[in-house]
Amino acid sequence: MFKRVTWFSMGAASGFGVAVYGYVRLREATRVRPEQVADSMVGAARSVGGALRDAYDEGRDAMRATQASLEAGWAPRAVRGSPPRPSPSPAPRSPEPEPPRAHRRAERPPGHRRRPSGSAGGRFSVG
Repeated sequence: MFKRVTWFSMGAASGFGVAVYGYVRLREATRVRPEQVADSMVGAARSVGGALRDAYDEGRDAMRATQASLEAGWAPRAVRGSPPRPSPSPAPRSPEPEPPRAHRRAERPPGHRRRPSGSAGGRFSVG
């Protein structure tokens, strides 16, 4: 009995606390003016736009650097006439045989139901 009273009290107290917290946050939100919202949105859009531009520039520079390093590493091999490297892929393997399946009774047609165990006639037997 006392456990129920204790848990009910704890639930009521936490519910009251959440309600007060929500009320305070709602009151703070209603104090915001539309001009403040517009200014914060413009500032957020500018910062996101700048971050996107920086990310694009960084990705483009990395792409160019990677392309240059690939071209630099590729050209000398072609000029020297070095023999081609062997392919890194392994030789094709033959498929492994399937393990033998455990003994099963004869395959049943789809939709086949087994009789319930323990009774000869199933659920309609009289006895």
